[in-house]
Amino acid sequence: MTHASNDQLGYRTSILNRGRFGTSLAPDLLLDMQLSARFSDKLDAVTQVIIQDRYDDHISNFVELAFLRYQFNRNWSGRIGRFSANSYLFTDSRYIGHSSDWVRASIDMYLTVGAVGNINGTQLNYLQDVELGAVKVSLSCGENKFYNGRDTEFTLDYSNFAGVTVELQAIDWRVQASYLSATIENAVFEGNRDD
Repeated sequence: MTHASNDQLGYRTSILNRGRFGTSLAPDLLLDMQLSARFSDKLDAVTQVIIQDRYDDHISNFVELAFLRYQFNRNWSGRIGRFSANSYLFTDSRYIGHSSDWVRASIDMYLTVGAVGNINGTQLNYLQDVELGAVKVSLSCGENKFYNGRDTEFTLDYSNFAGVTVELQAIDWRVQASYLSATIENAVFEGNRDD
C-alpha cells in the first residue's frame, strides 16, 4: 500500500508507471506470465508479459521479453527480439520477488535506465569457464520506442543502442560491468516540467 498526501507529487514505482495520489494498492501489484518453448536442443523462445500500473495501457508497454534464442555451441549463443538491456546487476530479476530479501527493491532498480531497459534487436553471448567460475560477454544492438498513443505524461524513443556487458560469476558472488550507448529522442516526462 502506498500513500501520497501531496496533490502535486504522486507516488510511482517506475518512470513508466502512473503517479498515484492518496492511498493506493495499484503501484505494487504485478501480474506476470512467462511462456518458454523449446523447439530443439539449440532453439528456444521466451515471452514474458507483466501487467502493472503503466500510464499507457498499449500491449507493447507490458511485454518485457519476447525473443528467439539459438545455442550455436556450448560457448556461443544469440537471440533476436525483445530482451533486457542488462544495464545493471539485477536487470534480469527486478520483477522476481524471491531474488531479493527486501520488501521493496531499492530505488536504483526503478530509475530511468532500469525502466527503459528493454531492447528490440539482437544479442550475441560468449560464455567461458575460468578457474573462479565463468565469464560471460554480451554484445547487444537495437532500439526501442515506448508506445504513447495519446497525449501522456511520458514519451521516450531510443535508437542506435549498443551495449557490452562482461560478467564474472562464481558460486557465491557475481560481478558485472556494462557499457551502454543510445540516441535518445522525443523524451518528455511531465513530472519534471516547471510550468
